Amino acid sequence: MKERIISALIAIPIFLGILLFAPNALFMLCWLAAIFFVSYEYSQLRKMDKKKAILFSAATVVFSLLIFGVFPQYWALLKQADSVKIQNYEKMLGSLELSLLVIEALIWFIFVPVLLWRYAKSQKLQREFRVNLFFINSLWFFVVAGFFIGLLSIVGILPSNNSSASIAHRLHLFFFFILIWANDAGAYFVGKAIGKRKFSPYISPNKTWEGFIGGIISSLVVGLILGFIHIFSLIFNPIYLYFAIPIAIFATVGDLFESMLKRLAGVKDSGKILPGHGGIFDRSDSWLPVIGLVGLFGLGV
Repeated sequence: MKERIISALIAIPIFLGILLFAPNALFMLCWLAAIFFVSYEYSQLRKMDKKKAILFSAATVVFSLLIFGVFPQYWALLKQADSVKIQNYEKMLGSLELSLLVIEALIWFIFVPVLLWRYAKSQKLQREFRVNLFFINSLWFFVVAGFFIGLLSIVGILPSNNSSASIAHRLHLFFFFILIWANDAGAYFVGKAIGKRKFSPYISPNKTWEGFIGGIISSLVVGLILGFIHIFSLIFNPIYLYFAIPIAIFATVGDLFESMLKRLAGVKDSGKILPGHGGIFDRSDSWLPVIGLVGLFGLGV
């Protein structure tokens, strides 16, 4: 417990500092580093050797940057200062980013739930669970790139964004993280207090339906509060309330997905980089589907 508290006291201020105050370039660099380490932990769960894991993780970062628009043509257009060409290129990037977020949403809405159902069924019937590793590893690229594009979309620093980034955008993103944490906390404490009916015993034995409902209620309450203090104004904004239930559902799917990977790998935590808390993947499994979902709807402040 002492180790967990010390880690949290160090990590939380750093995380909030980057999230709210880091310059855009540093903000992107830090999140790309996080994507690298999450992908590395994922690749370790998929039993890749160290060399392949590093190459795989680096490839996810490169893919995310390509979707963001770091093409030689983009910088050439900027140097030409041809506003029409730049606008056309940014429209193309916008379509690419939107397509990526749609694909990511479909992965979390359809493919991952089916994958979880197949795994749970195979465990119940004591059958070997098989999945095409190349296919699921390929989908991982879209998952992390969608997360990255979703982040940049919310804070307004995509090339295709019409609005400029501001502290209000950063607070907007922070409020969505608060909703995720509210769901996690509600699910944990309610499940621990009154949880009896198992939610998914073959994937995550400690999760209960009572905890799941507690997470939803907690998200709704916090979403209502955030709606009233939206960017410290007194005008009610229902965005956070609208997203409370979808966030609770998608966060749970993300958590179950990582739990399935850990069970397949036969490990308790995805890594050891955060003493007392496990790996970065352990802390961000619910972020991956949620941030992409929010970014898909192009929410502004």
